[in-house]
Amino acid sequence: MKFWLVILTAIVFIVIIVVIQYYIKNKKLKRLQARSRKLTDDAMYKSINEIDLEWFNQNNHKNIRDIAVVSDVWGKDVMVFEYSVELIQNQKFSSEKLNALKELLEKKLFDYAKQKKIQNMANKPPFIVSDIWQLENILHIDVAYIMNEATYKYLNDIEKLEPGFKK
Repeated sequence: MKFWLVILTAIVFIVIIVVIQYYIKNKKLKRLQARSRKLTDDAMYKSINEIDLEWFNQNNHKNIRDIAVVSDVWGKDVMVFEYSVELIQNQKFSSEKLNALKELLEKKLFDYAKQKKIQNMANKPPFIVSDIWQLENILHIDVAYIMNEATYKYLNDIEKLEPGFKK
């Protein structure tokens, strides 16, 4: 009887330790995501507001909307955030226009990072537009903040999936 009590106590103790470690790790990750998100939001808002393009709905392009944290799909450590911008009615983007906008936005994000002295682990631009697409009247933009290895690996995976993608 004593033996089983010792085993049961050890199991309960191990479960408590695992739960506490999970809670601490999850709390640190949430704080990291919140800091990364705020930094990326600031960079994105500033950068998109410097782009004065005729196809943006002027009432909304100053107020881009944050739709999702891409890490919910790709893994919690991936720091990629999805934004949307409302477009003028019936505006259709060609792939060339999307690529030109992506390059312009990445340049603005790079300038912002340089001005704020933001660096990353890969010694590359800290912010990369990992995806950009149009769905009806909404332009969707995924921005990766390369601040850890998981995000860097995510970009490598995207590069393998999408020929022509350059990080």
